[in-house]
Amino acid sequence: MRCLFYGLLFVFVLLTETAPAHATSISSGSKTQGAITQGGSMTYTFDGDAGQGLILQGYSTQYTVKISVTRPGGVSWINNATERVTNTLPDTGTYSVKIEAALPTDSGAFDLWLLIGGESVCCGSLTSGGSESGTLDTNGLDSYQFTGTAGEAVILHADAASYDAKMMVYDTGRRLI
Repeated sequence: MRCLFYGLLFVFVLLTETAPAHATSISSGSKTQGAITQGGSMTYTFDGDAGQGLILQGYSTQYTVKISVTRPGGVSWINNATERVTNTLPDTGTYSVKIEAALPTDSGAFDLWLLIGGESVCCGSLTSGGSESGTLDTNGLDSYQFTGTAGEAVILHADAASYDAKMMVYDTGRRLI
């Protein structure tokens, strides 16, 4: 009887330790600010559809941000990515995002940006012939939308004197092109 009790106690402790704490919902086009303690983590959720492009960008001035993503149904998908995840969602449903520091002794504030292809953007619309100026957060992510007609050419240019800019474009099917 004593062995059965210890076995049940071990399973209970294991299940309660791995279950995520209260997760906060985040949405496409958003920047979320949070903080972790030494050895701690923060968990967020977002909804997405299979085939949508995904960008998660994490940054801290105090440590290297690790990002892990769990698919709907609790299946681990991306483990310990460093600061950026760029991928295509494999399933429709609610995903969980876990933010940790690369070292268990690190702690402090972080920023997390989420962009899902075909969903909300943070910075509005671009128009043909127009320009947009602003300040990008360190290791940040700005997102815009524009409309076009099939067969038309698109030229996008980013002029950033102090850093290398990277652009990604999603089609109306929410796929990275």
